[in-house]
Amino acid sequence: MNFTWNIPTRLHFGKDCVQKLGSIINDYASNVLIVTGSNSSKQNGSLDDVINQLKLSNIKYHILDKVKSNPRVEEVREGIAIAKKENIDTIIAIGGGSAIDSAKAIAAGYYYDGDVWDFYEYIVKPTNALPIVAVNTLAATGSEMNGTSVLQNQEKEVKTAIGSILLFPKDTFCDPTYTISVPLDYTIYGMADIIAHLWEAFFGMGDATLSDRFGKAIFDEIMEYGPLLLDDLTNYEYREKIMYASTCALNGLTIMGKKTGDWGVHDIGHHLSLLYDVPHGASLSVVYPAWLNWLKNKSAYGITKFGLTYFDNDDPDIIILKAIESLKAIQAPIKLKDLNIPNLNKEYFLQLLTKNKATGAFYQLDESDLKWIVDELFK
Repeated sequence: MNFTWNIPTRLHFGKDCVQKLGSIINDYASNVLIVTGSNSSKQNGSLDDVINQLKLSNIKYHILDKVKSNPRVEEVREGIAIAKKENIDTIIAIGGGSAIDSAKAIAAGYYYDGDVWDFYEYIVKPTNALPIVAVNTLAATGSEMNGTSVLQNQEKEVKTAIGSILLFPKDTFCDPTYTISVPLDYTIYGMADIIAHLWEAFFGMGDATLSDRFGKAIFDEIMEYGPLLLDDLTNYEYREKIMYASTCALNGLTIMGKKTGDWGVHDIGHHLSLLYDVPHGASLSVVYPAWLNWLKNKSAYGITKFGLTYFDNDDPDIIILKAIESLKAIQAPIKLKDLNIPNLNKEYFLQLLTKNKATGAFYQLDESDLKWIVDELFK
């Protein structure tokens, strides 16, 4: 398919790259809002490093340090209020996808008089946004180099995404040093998220063999260095390789020539996060085996093409086993029961998936498909 590939993000990658942040953003930032979580950016030193850079460049700053995993619209609304009150001109996200996605929403909401959630209900589209700077501290979502923002609304029981060229960070800083303190479980969930992005892109609409091969190369990087990292969490070289793989997995490289990725697994996984606060990557790794088994019955061609590209095999059953083995190799959970969720409600989960019309873009899921997948998940 025809495509235009425009990534208006300058990527600064490597050890101590944040030490140039002040001089790099000084030409457009004079009064910034830092958007981050309550703990990790303080523990890994990234918040202090950014503040020191802002002070050296005489850039004023304010801090919103309330962003949660699986980011909520409430914190975004608070950030927009601060940004408007303080006449902020730039938003700096410090953290992983939750902080960066929240920063994107705040940047767009700054110029909108209505409720920012209107964007996520597709009532209106962002027409302007403040400049966004991302200081990424987690190899997972790839939000540091794309224009997508995912947000959830607990009151309405919806978790969904928007995308816009306006939401690409202007500058992104990826120092793998900040990821060294990420604990084992979230390191695993991050790599599961990366793999899910690659597979979602592969199953998208369109035939783009080179893009698929880019995805396979990134997958191979995860398979080679992921297990090594899990045995040596403080190894900078392994952290560096996984962080770069994460960024490339969702910056457009693997999807050019396709209409879109499929995102059906993401849509189902989002509801696990919404209802039970399951970490995003974990939600994806438990849904993928069920979804692949569904696809085996839905599209023999789709599963075979996937197997030939990723595992050099055309037997659907073997392909699914190899996909599951890949997730096991990075110690990712592969069954819903692995997550030890108390008070799981199968009926309500399915009801919410149906109500919110969870589906894929290419392999679309109707109510009977969702029921089949949910039954598989709850086995």
